[in-house]
Amino acid sequence: MALIGVIANTAAFVIPFGTFLYGVFYLSSRLRVRLPMIDGEKMILASLAFSFCGFIAGTLAPPRSRFATSLGSLIIALLILAIPVGVL
Repeated sequence: MALIGVIANTAAFVIPFGTFLYGVFYLSSRLRVRLPMIDGEKMILASLAFSFCGFIAGTLAPPRSRFATSLGSLIIALLILAIPVGVL
């Protein structure tokens, strides 16, 4: 369960950065092909869903890794909520 929580936390952390990097490479590319599925609000919701899954998996993890996984998912969720939608 701890491994599932860590993977969910990593996915929740990577999604906003992937969206940002996609925007940077989109502006610098010559192809100008915009993917319609990349949307800031959907990315925030997906990150929050992964963070919630990480929190649930963290609470069910063994006692040795329970605190770190649960606290990490809460911190990631708070960071995602602090990002304004205009940045994405």
